[in-house]
Amino acid sequence: RDTKILDIGCGLGLWTCHLAKLGAEVWAIDISPQSVAVTRRRAQLNGLADRVHAGVMSATNLAFPDASFNLVHGQDIMHHVEADAFGKEVARVLVDDGTAVFSENSANNPVLMLARNQLCGRFGISKWGSDDEYPLTRAKRRQFATHFQNNRQAYPEFWFLFLFDAKLFHYKKPLVTKMCR
Repeated sequence: RDTKILDIGCGLGLWTCHLAKLGAEVWAIDISPQSVAVTRRRAQLNGLADRVHAGVMSATNLAFPDASFNLVHGQDIMHHVEADAFGKEVARVLVDDGTAVFSENSANNPVLMLARNQLCGRFGISKWGSDDEYPLTRAKRRQFATHFQNNRQAYPEFWFLFLFDAKLFHYKKPLVTKMCR
């Protein structure tokens, strides 16, 4: 409650609405007008329209005053944007004791990179994302982090096997699904 959150790259508004349900006031941005429309509709259907403010905006040119948010959140957005400009903007809109939390796919994971380079786009396994998309690298993360006094990296969950089952078997092989879980 009484927390102002910026959800950058809100996509379909899942995190936006989850955070608003917890009592936060959430500003959700995305460069996709379609995603913003879905986020607004999701907020409306969940009775959250009074706590969700969604708009089309660039993550590297935020139209908010300095120190506007207690928390900045992003799911799979950092690898899409220029790290230095993004870090500068996130740091600018955070209050002094604010927190930024991002969840990303990582180019540091050799299993992920092997699958990405050798499996996706072959053997009937479709590619996710665009050709110019690349998982977050250490260098890009370090560049973003230069704008913050404190930062840490954690690997709380390993999603590769879940995604492997989704892409290759479409959850249609119960034994494989059980093993991957």
